[in-house]
Amino acid sequence: MADDRLANPEHKASPEQSGPSGTGNELIGAPQAGIDTTQPSGSDPPPPPAPPPEGPGSYIPAPARGSWPIPPAGPTPAGTGGGYNVVPPPVPWFGPGAAVWPGFGFAYYPPPTLPPVLEPPGRLHPPAPRRRLFSLAGRASPRLYLLGLAVGIPGVAALGWLEIAVRVGWAADLRPFGGWISLEAIAVMAAVGLTAAALAQTRQRHADGWSDYYGASPLLAVALVLALNEAIVTPITVIKTQLDVTWSSGEATLIATLVLFAIYATVVHFLGVRTGALSWHEVVRPKRLAPDASDWQAWPATKAVSRRASAVRNLLIDIGLPMILLIPLIIGTVIVVAILVAILGHDVSGASSPVESTWRASDALPIFIAAALVAPIGEEIFFRGLVTNAWARSLERRQAIIRAGLFFAAIHIYNVAGASLDIALRAAIVAFGGRIIVSLVISWLYIRRHSIVSSAAMHMAYNGTLILIALSAMTR
Repeated sequence: MADDRLANPEHKASPEQSGPSGTGNELIGAPQAGIDTTQPSGSDPPPPPAPPPEGPGSYIPAPARGSWPIPPAGPTPAGTGGGYNVVPPPVPWFGPGAAVWPGFGFAYYPPPTLPPVLEPPGRLHPPAPRRRLFSLAGRASPRLYLLGLAVGIPGVAALGWLEIAVRVGWAADLRPFGGWISLEAIAVMAAVGLTAAALAQTRQRHADGWSDYYGASPLLAVALVLALNEAIVTPITVIKTQLDVTWSSGEATLIATLVLFAIYATVVHFLGVRTGALSWHEVVRPKRLAPDASDWQAWPATKAVSRRASAVRNLLIDIGLPMILLIPLIIGTVIVVAILVAILGHDVSGASSPVESTWRASDALPIFIAAALVAPIGEEIFFRGLVTNAWARSLERRQAIIRAGLFFAAIHIYNVAGASLDIALRAAIVAFGGRIIVSLVISWLYIRRHSIVSSAAMHMAYNGTLILIALSAMTR
């Protein structure tokens, strides 16, 4: 991850670092005002920075502003995440002397000889005074914060209790019109309160000077999605019931998935893009993710390939890599689910299933569209474009992948229901464990490839394969 603060375009390499022409190589990058890169006359050049700590994800604290070290004489360092962005001498792509990226055959410039100067994760948040939860003192948006507390907390508590109760076997009779109104009021309260809290948090983080991601917390965003989904689905269900409209299982699944897709896109737009914390380009092609040791080692390769490879090649890699991982991923998931079922003695007869027994052959097309196309795209926009993006900007690479993967697997427990608490709990464990591997792989693809195309291709291929297998089994 390049950091233009550490590059000065006016600094020239020493004669020893010059190429064959003897003119020296120039630093590239945006100039940083106030940084003096000249050495005092009569003084020895400063020693090179200390070597980076061993182990992946190790970082070297950035020196104080105005005292960036100057590259010493010697081999020209190559540009990389926050280090010196010096143009390296030409290296042949093929033939003798070509440097090759092991396993891929791509030539690239030799690795740099200087360690990178990287801003460690978590240090992009300047220190802020500790604020009490129920205090408005020091709040950037006290009215929004107060609205979030007064409306959001009771709304979220009531909605959460209803959702849990229904999923563990409690039968709520909402057929009286008053029951539907109560549920809708609770969902709207939760949505309004969470929206206010998310906007207040965004303004507060921006005022505090967060420079990595100052948008709303992913946890608030997910809670808002669930509240909005309940607030929109409830009136649709009421209208359908009052008009005595009958939908097939496939039609109902597709409609519910389209509603959720619209909610995902809306939340990302208003909490991420409209607030300035993200852009749609950064959602699709994230560029400001926290680096790790592999970035430092592979950055020259990445830059060289990106300059010379066409968009078609990048697209083929984004799609081809998930296809290579698909079969091993499905096999690993089946093994994990089988182990969990054997340990827990899970009986799926009393729990919800991703393929309902009431589905007919005519439902195959809308079910496939919903599960293999609409749902993966919507979830990638939200869970990768917003959630994973937010964590990957402020956490070390490995931590971001693990947190985002486990969170995505855990959120699918929301779809689990059972006839009793025991069945629902065992079904939730199986649902969570069975999605851990695919969730981690999808998060890794998004962060590693810096592309939502790669993670979406994996998601769609995985869902589509499982749906086709389930539907073919039901039609036998």
